[in-house]
Amino acid sequence: MSRVELTAKIATHITNAETQSEKLAILTKYKKESLIKRIVNYAYNPLFDYNMADFEPKNFGKKHGMGISKFIHIFEDILTNQFDKPEAIFACNLALSYINIHEASIFIGILHKEIGWNLEPDTINQVWPDINTGYPIQNPSPFTLAKFKQYEMPVVAQQLYSGLRINISVNGKNAKFKDSSGTRIYTLDDYATQFVNLAQHGDTVFDGVAVISKDGEIVESTVEEILAADSESVRFILWDAIRYDGFIDGKDTRIGYNWRYNGLEHMMMLAIESNPVPCYGMATAKVCSDLNEVRKFSEGIDSDVIIKSLSGTWHNGITDSELIFRK
Repeated sequence: MSRVELTAKIATHITNAETQSEKLAILTKYKKESLIKRIVNYAYNPLFDYNMADFEPKNFGKKHGMGISKFIHIFEDILTNQFDKPEAIFACNLALSYINIHEASIFIGILHKEIGWNLEPDTINQVWPDINTGYPIQNPSPFTLAKFKQYEMPVVAQQLYSGLRINISVNGKNAKFKDSSGTRIYTLDDYATQFVNLAQHGDTVFDGVAVISKDGEIVESTVEEILAADSESVRFILWDAIRYDGFIDGKDTRIGYNWRYNGLEHMMMLAIESNPVPCYGMATAKVCSDLNEVRKFSEGIDSDVIIKSLSGTWHNGITDSELIFRK
């Protein structure tokens, strides 16, 4: 059996399998097939956004065309900004004029992020634990005195905001807005240029929350109201800036929070000329030398706060380097 026939056969079996246990058995059988693993990764990794959901192919493969392995590098080229959108469309249509008809649908499905295999994250991770199937987001732990006593002083305390938790990932000249589950928020794209300017030509993921602000005051709002608000009302409160490659890996042990926090402040200062009326700002915060200062800060702003260790590095999931302190 040729490589093309095998890939098409596996794809058909996975598509037709009715349960996740049946799909798991197929993936397990072919777990050493590196091409299948690459296809699954490109199709299901939530961080891989090709910006090709609206791609309308002009070609759909040829009867005795080449295998998808000859063209799979195109996905990496798109992700690393080797192509702009017109170039990506041209490259994909060119590939689809040479690829075999059995695998053309797989190629198109990856671009659309809808390959039709209906694999659940747990199914994939049982076979290939190193494939990222969850959107990376760091969240604090509940406060305990025992955890706090392990912190080196000082710490930073930041106001806890309600709103739409948002990541703004800047990669090259593109800025994409996603919520905490990794869902793309296209209605916020009007603010993209400001965040490209803020990143200072670096690939960065900004972490924060989108809120509605009126007359300089944050208004309690639902997510629906935030997404429907006019461009002059939405404001982004930022508290972190993570290197893009570390974010993609799900952890970055290179930089402690103190450096990330100061770096974010410095970015904002440098971007003043490009963004004279910024849509973003820093989270209200105070450097505290003990728990009593944290408590006074929380009472002074009448808000719950997040206590952050200045040496804490960023990683996906719950972290003990950040604690929710209730007023």
